[in-house]
Parts: sequence; structure tokens; C-alpha cells
Amino acid sequence: MEHNNMTADLTRHASERDKLAGQLLKKYRQDYKMSQIDFAARIGVSFQQLYKYESGHNRLTIGRLMDCCDVLNISAQEFMGRLEHFPHDG
Repeated sequence: MEHNNMTADLTRHASERDKLAGQLLKKYRQDYKMSQIDFAARIGVSFQQLYKYESGHNRLTIGRLMDCCDVLNISAQEFMGRLEHFPHDG
């Protein structure tokens, strides 16, 4: 039973990699000069939810990440490749 509690706890919190993904998402959004309100509407979430993704408070699901990539006109592969080197790539 303890193992299940540990697994459940790990899935509730954003990891450092999740936080970096949120920061990279914010950088892409800002590079495209999109407001949080506009971008959030285009991916189907509130701007508060987008803020939580970008600040690392909430984790992006793969489906939501794909929605973000569609709006940004990039592939998920490009996003993930950039994430490997972020934030060191500027």
C-alpha cells in the first residue's frame, strides 16, 4: 500500500523537467508575441490555467502540449528537442 501512495504523490507534483517545459512554453508564447489570454483561449483553457502551466504549478498533459504546439506551429518533437537544452540555449 505504501508504494501506491508514493506513486500517487509523484504524479501530483510538477517535476523540475515539468517546470522547465512550462518556462519553455512561456518563451515560445512570448516569442510569438501572444498574450496569456489569447494563447489560453486558443488552447482551450483559462489564462489562470496557462499561468499555472508556465509557472510550473501544474503539469502539461501530452494532449495539452500537442494543442500548444499546434497553436505555435511547431512539432512536439521540436519542442522536446529544445527542452533538452533549455534554458541553456537562450
